[in-house]
Amino acid sequence: IRQLQTNNARLKRIYADIAIQNEMVKEALAKKVVRPSFKREIAKKAVAMRGVSIGLACRAFGISQRCYRYAPVLSDENEEIEDWLIALTKASKKWVFGLCYLYLRNIQGFKWNHKRVRRIYGSVAKFDGRFAYCHDREIAFAKQAQMRLVPP
Repeated sequence: IRQLQTNNARLKRIYADIAIQNEMVKEALAKKVVRPSFKREIAKKAVAMRGVSIGLACRAFGISQRCYRYAPVLSDENEEIEDWLIALTKASKKWVFGLCYLYLRNIQGFKWNHKRVRRIYGSVAKFDGRFAYCHDREIAFAKQAQMRLVPP
């Protein structure tokens, strides 16, 4: 009889974990979760709000515990790149990403990767029709066919 009771208790715990896991996944399906950073955020919210274990949250959202605990190291250079881009586009509103990058690389001598500079340029810019406004600072970037976002 004791064996049946322990087995029953174990099955109840498994069922409860699966029920919580399904509920968390259904709640997360309302949002588009593709990138690991978004999955990490949702798993952290589930741990904080529901009090589930880290392992259960990670299994529910398909990430490793290493990904859950990862903390990105943001470099101070990113702010410097952002400041340079804002200054360049403020000085000459017709400068687009290519001109800004070439100026920083060839004239100023910075050895930043073009993909990194473009990522920061894209995060700084808010695209609205023909122009991209920089963080509500009313700094307009010129129209560029590659960077222009067309609403669906």
